[in-house]
Amino acid sequence: MYRNWHFDAAIGIFEKSSALPVHTKQFLIFFSFVLSFTGTTAQDSRQYSFTHYGAAEGLISNEASAVLHDDDGFVWVGTNNGLQRYDGSRFITFRHDRNNPRSIPANYIQQLMKGQEGLIWVLCGDGQVALLDPRRLEFTNIPLVFRQQHHKMAVKKLVKDDNGNIFLIAANLEYITWDKKKREFNPDGNPFRIPGERKPIDIAYQPSAGKYWIGTNLGLVIYNSRTNQYSYAGNNTEKEAILNQYDSYSAYNLFFDRNGRLWYDVWGPGIPLINCFDLRQKKFILRQYHFHDVIKSYYETNGYMQQKDGTIWIKGLNVFAQYIEKENRFQLVYNGYINEQSIVYEKVPSICEDSMTQISG
Repeated sequence: MYRNWHFDAAIGIFEKSSALPVHTKQFLIFFSFVLSFTGTTAQDSRQYSFTHYGAAEGLISNEASAVLHDDDGFVWVGTNNGLQRYDGSRFITFRHDRNNPRSIPANYIQQLMKGQEGLIWVLCGDGQVALLDPRRLEFTNIPLVFRQQHHKMAVKKLVKDDNGNIFLIAANLEYITWDKKKREFNPDGNPFRIPGERKPIDIAYQPSAGKYWIGTNLGLVIYNSRTNQYSYAGNNTEKEAILNQYDSYSAYNLFFDRNGRLWYDVWGPGIPLINCFDLRQKKFILRQYHFHDVIKSYYETNGYMQQKDGTIWIKGLNVFAQYIEKENRFQLVYNGYINEQSIVYEKVPSICEDSMTQISG
């Protein structure tokens, strides 16, 4: 029984609140590559109740890398061996078929992202991008037009803003924008340039101010689309408060929560450092926060997620934690086998919230 748990439980679903009636319960869904016990003490972490899905339930791989809940209530699971759709009772699998131009372009799925009109953007592990029509169950392979010749080797990420723009970032090289008329990604429609020798790592849009926050290899750049002004270290045109307090690190995992705070990570002395800047109060809430004292092994952070009730989560390699607002700290989800409702995780690459009772199985 322990062996099946240890290797087959690639999907975990836990119920955040048991006080709600069954038909209104909300679930947080996360996918983890389960390999080994990493070890945190019970005092440093919190135990939750999980429902697990693995090969016995139809999951095609122990390595699930992405998850998305679509507009029709289906859950899409990206793995290293294809894409699957889950309807609450069974999985349907989609793999590349060289004889079918409407099949998925590659089997390793790196990222899933909602697009307009119910469509789903699919970023594959080899850098190819497809647009999935989840109702027709057809994939359209999207051409990518980069200026840099070495883009195939770059780590890529899909990002969107509130203006309908879709960006594909080739980290430390360039970014390109979805051209709906040409049906391709190219640099011609980029809404902003990146000044000097800076290369993009991540992009986040601040809708309340119309600003793009760009993490680069030479620090943070802020572009105000309403004034067409750029602010960065040494050129703080709009007197951005964060730039007066910001260390010259390369920021990644940029994320705006609904409280007007910017979350981002930087790589410190061998560990990732978590930062949260309150744009209203113009000060850091968290600065260079880390798990080094409680995670006794190597770890990486891989982004944030905020639930409908405002709860913030961080995920990554050996990291899965909830932000405790009142205590201004993160609390790890307990990582260790206790019973059939506990979880052992090594990697949590993707999480999403779902209110459909059927997901719990």
